[in-house]
Amino acid sequence: FRVVCCVFSLALTMIVICLEGCHGSGKTELCKQFEEAGFPTLDEAFIDVPSYDFHPQSLTMEFAWVANWFQRLIRLRQAVETDGGHTIYVADRSPFSAVCYAKDGGMLLEPLIYAQVKELAKHGIHVFNVYIKVDRSLLWRRISDRLERFPKRKEYNEDKREHMENILSFYEARKWDFVIDNNENTLQELMRNLISLLSD
Repeated sequence: FRVVCCVFSLALTMIVICLEGCHGSGKTELCKQFEEAGFPTLDEAFIDVPSYDFHPQSLTMEFAWVANWFQRLIRLRQAVETDGGHTIYVADRSPFSAVCYAKDGGMLLEPLIYAQVKELAKHGIHVFNVYIKVDRSLLWRRISDRLERFPKRKEYNEDKREHMENILSFYEARKWDFVIDNNENTLQELMRNLISLLSD
């Protein structure tokens, strides 16, 4: 892992590896695995966006989340320049999640996000999006098991199979920087597979 970090650090100013995929695909657990391996991570709540009286998946709140996400990366890059901070981060989700999960008008955000990612690269912040793919039947079992532990997630329609299918349609219709399968692999194997892809 140190070799990978050194190669990236020498070649680029700052790398952000975003783990993307449907709810229940294993993003958060994989993010924790990276953290245990020594990589600094950015979870879904790494930015603080007041909720006000808007639904968290309203277009307004998703836009606010996206804006704060990019602002946070800019601040992290400044820390790299001034204090020699970390140069590689692993993030639980990317701004493209806002496109997918916004209740209405999420597609309006997509061209803006692409433009901002491109602009960040010109300033030494390189964002790579990794789609974590899981077979449909297995994914639904994982989602159902998690709902038993966290029934509050029904507020986000996670108890509906149709919702899962819609989310999968979104992810499978787009071209991601990298795609990895999370069906039967252990978290350690999944992390090694991803690092191998990034190193090629």
